[in-house]
Parts: sequence; C-alpha cells; structure tokens
Amino acid sequence: MGSKFGTRLRELRGNQSQSEVAPLFGVKQVAYGNWERGEKEPNMQTLTKIAEHYQCSVDWLLGREHTGTRIRKAREAMGISVKELAVKMQQSDEFVMRWENGISEPTERSLSGLAEVLGVTYEYLKQGKPMPSSAPCESQQKVNACESCAVKDRTISQLTETVASLTRQLEGTRKGKKQ
Repeated sequence: MGSKFGTRLRELRGNQSQSEVAPLFGVKQVAYGNWERGEKEPNMQTLTKIAEHYQCSVDWLLGREHTGTRIRKAREAMGISVKELAVKMQQSDEFVMRWENGISEPTERSLSGLAEVLGVTYEYLKQGKPMPSSAPCESQQKVNACESCAVKDRTISQLTETVASLTRQLEGTRKGKKQ
C-alpha cells in the first residue's frame, strides 16, 4: 500500500488524533500509526470500514483511482463525448484526454468547472467522495449507482436514435414507391 495510503489516511484524519480515530476501525493507536507511516497494512474489511467512514473509495485510499478516472466516469454518465466536454470546458480534446488518463491534473479552477459541467461535486472529482444524499443530481446518481448505468443509458439512447433513423429511411422508401 505504501505512502500514498498513509498520506491519504493522515489527510482524512484531519485534526483528530490517531488515538481518537483508531477505535473507529477496531484497532489501537499503534496499529493506526503504523498504517499512516506505511509500515503495516489494514485488511480488506478494515479498508472498507475506513472508506465508508470517510466517504471515499477504497481505490482512492490506495491511490489506484485518480481524478481523471472520476472525470471519465462522470462524463460517460452524462453521455457526452470527450470532444463535447472539451467544448464545454473551452479546452482541447487532448487536454481532456490527458486529464482522464491521469497524465495531468486539472487546476482547482478547472476542477470546479468540470464539477459544474458534469453535474457532480468538486469533492467527488477530487477525492472520490459521493454526493451528499440530500440532493444528488442525476449524473452523480448514475456514477454512484454503478458504472454500467452509463453504458445502459448510452445503449438505450443509441437504440432510440437507430429506430428513429430507420423509421425515417422507411418513410423515405415509401414516399419513393408512391411517386
């Protein structure tokens, strides 16, 4: 797990002491301190408890998910292309792809703009924290529910477009035969 996990754990703990936080996860301060220093690793069950407590993903805790992954998930949930997002953000396609692939990170200002355009929270994009349940927007609900929602939505949308196109073609063929 290494230092990324320890760094994030320290960041999430904030102003609380290790001895205050450790019991929340069923361990003593010494064990918690070992996690933060990268000397020991919690088991998967404990990792899940930590992620649930801090409302972030296990992947984010472990440093496996980057901001770009969440940008891509939110963009796909919205059903928009990289090009469409680039236009809305007044950026190049390459810039958006660099963000999504984790090659570069958006600035704080860009991240705020992305959150607004994608209908998710800044905290979701930055840390993987879910939207507050008080007023989740449609896009965030899709992202939180499951990644396959975006695929299903795109598939339904594509099928609808295909049916409409075939209907237009059929009507055109019928008109041609009547003449």
